[in-house]
Amino acid sequence: MANNDAVRLGDLDGSDAIYPPFNRVFPYPKFLVINIYGGYTLLSGKSICITHPDQLLVAQRLQSALAQIGIEWGIKVQSANQGRENVGVQFEIKPLEYGIDAYEVEIEIYSPYQNHYKNGIISLLATNLPSLENGVGTLIQVIQLAFEEFEEDIPSLWIRDWMDTSYSAG
Repeated sequence: MANNDAVRLGDLDGSDAIYPPFNRVFPYPKFLVINIYGGYTLLSGKSICITHPDQLLVAQRLQSALAQIGIEWGIKVQSANQGRENVGVQFEIKPLEYGIDAYEVEIEIYSPYQNHYKNGIISLLATNLPSLENGVGTLIQVIQLAFEEFEEDIPSLWIRDWMDTSYSAG
């Protein structure tokens, strides 16, 4: 998931960069980079894809948060390399370079109305189940804050965080 542009932008922004309304995310992640050129359009009918049944409760938490804003997504078991058709969020547990308790969220550009952006998904990589839970908590906050501000369009962004988060925006 981690693309080179996002890595470079994250390095440029540093950990003290904050972006309203996302400065209200708590705990504030170490890196949060926003792509100002596009966003992800939330629509019903997508799926939260988990790679193992032990991720089901975490997926249901995200599903419930989406339902509260009128977005209905199903849950299915699917590996990250099985394609993107009707995928809203793809979970994946794997090693990350930041530590044993880390996660990354990438919200790609997705617009059903533009041919070049019909395959964008939200990826959530984590090193373990507790990190996945933390990533989902952050993603839910991002979705809720974006929905308050922009309705169904979430800015495309990239987040990475790991266990020793001590910085909070304010």
